[in-house]
Amino acid sequence: MLDTEQYAAIGKIAVACSRIKYLIRDFAAHCVGSPEFDIANSIIDKYAMFGQVKEAFGRVLKAVASEYPRLRSRVQAVKTSLEKASELAAKRNTLMHGMVELDPITKMPTMKGRQTLSCDQRELDRLAVEATNFYDEFCDVCGALFEDLAEARAKP
Repeated sequence: MLDTEQYAAIGKIAVACSRIKYLIRDFAAHCVGSPEFDIANSIIDKYAMFGQVKEAFGRVLKAVASEYPRLRSRVQAVKTSLEKASELAAKRNTLMHGMVELDPITKMPTMKGRQTLSCDQRELDRLAVEATNFYDEFCDVCGALFEDLAEARAKP
């Protein structure tokens, strides 16, 4: 019921969301502060599902805000972005694990899961672009926190 372009757009969404998940994992590991990235990453990397990675990063962010109160606004910006990432992940999950159904009136396919999403090509393309652009925005937000955290650690 879906055509090649629709599947391609869903694939782009899936890849963008995977990149976001691994970005969260990597920033969480960097924030842990071990000079050996692989050691910190081994702590975070045990979480396979997006929600688990998000929760682990949330705990790290809470600790960062507690240890460095002047970074609370940066931490809050990352937490706000994490909520957007969760919304994208939920849409990705619906597209990857949902059931395609034809609307009996419009004859347009929809994806049914925990939510219902349109399979309209323009909507799928828009979501793919949104997920890809969000990755870049999230890099910037997390990068700003990480730079400030590195500076705060350097000045006891």
